[in-house]
Amino acid sequence: MLSLTLVGVLAQGNWMFIMYLPFLSCALALLAVLKRRLSNRPGEKEILQNGYKKFKDTSIWRMQTSDYPLYILPNKYLPLLRLEKRVDLPSHVHDQYQSKYTNAMCSSSFMKCTQVNLNNNLATILPDVIEEMHRAMTRELPSSHKWQSILAFEKLLRIIGSVSGRVNVGPEISRNAEWLNLYTQYPINFFASISAITQWPRFLRPLVQYTLPQLRRVNTMKARMSEILAPEFAKRRKAKISESNKPNTMLQWVWDDSTEKDRTNEHQSMIQILATVPTTYTVAFAATQALFDLAARPEYIPIIREEFESVCDSCEEKRPTKEAFGKMTKLDGFLKESQRITPLALVVSFERKALENIDLADGTHIPKGSHIAAPSYHIGLDESHFSSPETFDGLRFHNLQQAEFERTGKPSTKYQYVAVNETSLHFGYGLQACPGRWFAAIVLKLLLGLLVMQFDVKLMDKGEGRPKSEIDRFFIYPDSTKMVVLRKREGV
Repeated sequence: MLSLTLVGVLAQGNWMFIMYLPFLSCALALLAVLKRRLSNRPGEKEILQNGYKKFKDTSIWRMQTSDYPLYILPNKYLPLLRLEKRVDLPSHVHDQYQSKYTNAMCSSSFMKCTQVNLNNNLATILPDVIEEMHRAMTRELPSSHKWQSILAFEKLLRIIGSVSGRVNVGPEISRNAEWLNLYTQYPINFFASISAITQWPRFLRPLVQYTLPQLRRVNTMKARMSEILAPEFAKRRKAKISESNKPNTMLQWVWDDSTEKDRTNEHQSMIQILATVPTTYTVAFAATQALFDLAARPEYIPIIREEFESVCDSCEEKRPTKEAFGKMTKLDGFLKESQRITPLALVVSFERKALENIDLADGTHIPKGSHIAAPSYHIGLDESHFSSPETFDGLRFHNLQQAEFERTGKPSTKYQYVAVNETSLHFGYGLQACPGRWFAAIVLKLLLGLLVMQFDVKLMDKGEGRPKSEIDRFFIYPDSTKMVVLRKREGV
């Protein structure tokens, strides 16, 4: 163990830390003992489940994470904090994602450009999204009319990485094979580096960061991605892109929104690199979970196929428009049900850090610097909110929407995939809810719609049932080792 630590330190060239090696060796031994003692401790999901049952209708309760106490909010407090500006998402991200070591940040420019530029240009960029989706699916999925297995998460990650990359940085870069590999693998290594650093007590992290291969790998990937992006920033500094020829890409929008101080290669690159997490990684999670649900419940495939085909047939040249995706209520509801049972990534949502002391109307005190969250996963499985919550019903939300329309005579957004409310928190809540959820919904509907139009789908092994998700602390992942089987449909 000591020799491995020495190799890690010397590889970084940090000779001054040699004096700390005996201390680090002892710390490693102590950490191993602590891990053994904690191995039987309930996981975060179980702690949340027990706390939710006990406190869901009463009071805020506290659970300890590896870095800070987390205060869990009952539903009744959510409306009180929905518009509260003294609780902040970027500050929480800084702590949760170990920004001191990973350089993670929640860019205000990226958030603003997603909210304004991306959402306002959804109809404009949709032809590019459709073109890139067809291109990526042709490249990544089998063309055989015989059954062929694929690694679901790996393939969907690359397809979605191609589509989001087209929107984020443009086709010249997004179609670069090296970029696509880096773009899709960076989030995986980013979260691995967070997991590695948080294994250590906080007071040791400034030292052990230099010994962690996960952090070195992330930094190497980051440096290469920055090199690939550098010519794009150089063009803009030399004003080689005229106003009339500016591309509709996140890179361009963020550049235009940035001050001169923030127009450094390092800062601009970091924004685009970190964009892989919300625009690619978590969307691929949702796509994989939905594909597993489809493969495990093939009775929904003809329902979704018929709706997608019918809506597209009503469009000019059979190419779906932004408005057309809004008419795919069965596909929308299927995605929402998949999300309810297997959330995008987290068992909690509405994660914030209190910037000041906050006293609520009932006397509840939220101390400055504390972290808060809502138990979104357990809310979604609460029978007081949903009937038979443990049962997957792919038409649940479609039927709820229809019932609401029959009752009021007006279309309802309450049960849509992108809806954010006290019982649907997977896209966040309040002022800083996910601004890119409309784009994600279009990408997911397009991907699953085209997939069922072009392929028959089934599980690799029906006997095993739907692949189970993996849970690591607060994160829920689809099993990346599981396969589904596809067969090109006749006449396609």
